[in-house]
Amino acid sequence: MRTCISLLVVLATLPGCDKDEDDAVDRGVALKAAYRDALCAAASDPACATDDATCAFQPYASVEACESVVNVSFSDCPNLWVPLSEVEAEVEACVAALESLTCGAEGLCDADGYSVLPLPECEVVVDLQGLWCEGADTF
Repeated sequence: MRTCISLLVVLATLPGCDKDEDDAVDRGVALKAAYRDALCAAASDPACATDDATCAFQPYASVEACESVVNVSFSDCPNLWVPLSEVEAEVEACVAALESLTCGAEGLCDADGYSVLPLPECEVVVDLQGLWCEGADTF
């Protein structure tokens, strides 16, 4: 009987699911999806196509092709979601910048021929991927 009571005391003191952490994980996953959607809309825009001599980084053939690459880059990041939710405003600023991206004569490159993606506003996402993702290349 004493063993059963001791076991109940131990079980009662174990931490349960933390609702705040669950909410943060959900928010982080939603932020990743918003980032992926905005990035892939920009990175697959046919209006950004140009000749390879001007810009080696050409748009993806489809949004789905881009999403596959981005999903892989986030595939081994089990602990990323809470840190991502902690910089929500910065991720939202990144998404807004991606959504407002327009291609000029250089397509998806700057005047020097380097890819404009990821945008400087998105460094926080790339940095967090580097810290929290195991073996995944960032996009």
